[in-house]
Amino acid sequence: MFSRINALSQLEAYLKTKDLSSQKLADIMQEATNNWPDAVLDKMCRCIVEEKNLFTHLHNHTDHSILDGVDPVKKMVERAVALGQNAFAVTNHGVTSDLPDFRFLKTENGFKKIYGNEVYVNLGTKEEPSNKYAHLLLLAKNTEGYKNILYLTSVAYTEGINVRAKATIPRDYFTKESLSGIIVTTACLGGPLGSIYTEESATEEYN
Repeated sequence: MFSRINALSQLEAYLKTKDLSSQKLADIMQEATNNWPDAVLDKMCRCIVEEKNLFTHLHNHTDHSILDGVDPVKKMVERAVALGQNAFAVTNHGVTSDLPDFRFLKTENGFKKIYGNEVYVNLGTKEEPSNKYAHLLLLAKNTEGYKNILYLTSVAYTEGINVRAKATIPRDYFTKESLSGIIVTTACLGGPLGSIYTEESATEEYN
């Protein structure tokens, strides 16, 4: 049920997240309080909720990412919910050890959990390994993708190549079958595309 008081409070909280001066914020709130019809205010608040829900963090490191993550997954998900987000991804560095905790974490109905991993891809093959690697972010679209992420993660530690204390996956393990059900993104500056721009000699290898 629409409540004008609650709607105005929601609008004010939203505006405080924007880069507005105190005077500008006060002017907008005065205008909304005195002149906006209920229908306009209600529509505005619905748009605010939709905007929040549209954004989802797809690249996150919990305390299972050594030297890169700090907070436990429970705390991070609670923060995402508090910000009005309805989905969250866990993509730790080279491990899936936090995914069980993430899976069984109690959340509100409709909250979507996205399982992933930021893996280390060896630029060589199993037979001809390289001393260079790239980051690659993998996100599971479905159960098949989740199983394939677990498979590739296992490969890193059982058949992979140790490069500077990183368990890297030989690139020839990335096949149409092993990537089925997975969304692959470029990760960070350490990814295949980012490295082309940050390493002068990387272009040929990353191709």
